[in-house]
Amino acid sequence: IYDRCDQLSFLDGHVRAFAYFDGIPQRMIYDNLTAAVKRRAGMLTERKLTDAFSALVSYYLFEACFARPGEGHDKGGVESRGKGIRLQHMTPIPRGVDLGSISSTVMADIEKMAAIKPRRDGKTTEELFVADKQAMMPLPEVPYDVRKPRLISISRSCTTTIEGALYSLPERWARLDATAYIGVGNIRFVCRGEEILRERAMRNGRMVLYRDYLRELSRKPQAVRQVAPELVAELGQPYGQLWALLERTHGAQKGARVLAVCWAPFMTMARMWSRKPCQRRSGRAGWTCSTYVHFCRKRHISLNGWCRSNFDMCILKPDVLPTMTIF
Repeated sequence: IYDRCDQLSFLDGHVRAFAYFDGIPQRMIYDNLTAAVKRRAGMLTERKLTDAFSALVSYYLFEACFARPGEGHDKGGVESRGKGIRLQHMTPIPRGVDLGSISSTVMADIEKMAAIKPRRDGKTTEELFVADKQAMMPLPEVPYDVRKPRLISISRSCTTTIEGALYSLPERWARLDATAYIGVGNIRFVCRGEEILRERAMRNGRMVLYRDYLRELSRKPQAVRQVAPELVAELGQPYGQLWALLERTHGAQKGARVLAVCWAPFMTMARMWSRKPCQRRSGRAGWTCSTYVHFCRKRHISLNGWCRSNFDMCILKPDVLPTMTIF
């Protein structure tokens, strides 16, 4: 089950089906859908396939056949089976936390019925599938990648727009060109050898992560106060534990102020730690645990419970968290 009815979902459905069948049918029949057919040619019997579908057919080496226009009985049996599955397994509309869980539930229900419900000839659908599988072609070692590449330009604000949705990218990619590999559920961005993954947003949606703007936030404490809960949630642990401690001790509003005050050196050390070992001594890598504690004391923030051996370069020991108090 997909949240979009587009060509990527159409192609990804093939890849998943072949993996589930553990084989490739030699011949498949389609309606004249635009995801597969670019145009009809000749006496309306020849089809010009789309580039993406043609690549899929060439990769798996199966024969793609199409129903004749105006001949409903060519595809009526397939549509009837699809309607039966929808009425038997998806009525009422199934519910779940996400489409993946719903798909698993529906598939388990279909497999259960295929194994126990006999047909008119007395055989079950599962028995017929075992017989059909003998005629299937083997799968290639590597499944087909349905991602669609696209060249993009990144703005000065480190954002780009793909299919009507806005995405934020690391601030070091500003004003550069990159390649986006659009998948069904996510997009892989590649720029100068670096690679990041973002969830695919719906049209007119936004996928903006505040962790992409750590350098700018280190210069603007007021902005940190406004986005502190969301930012700490994106950074994960141990920052989540630190925010929970601040919120429990000072409340959300005052805890955000405390975080904003000490954010600049905090993020400087975090960025230095993310560098390669050979680069950690360059630039402002002189920030150490003692330097950070001195900075906080200078601004009337006392920190207790630091574990120097596990906190060097801004790494917190999970079970030993600092307590902060504003004088």
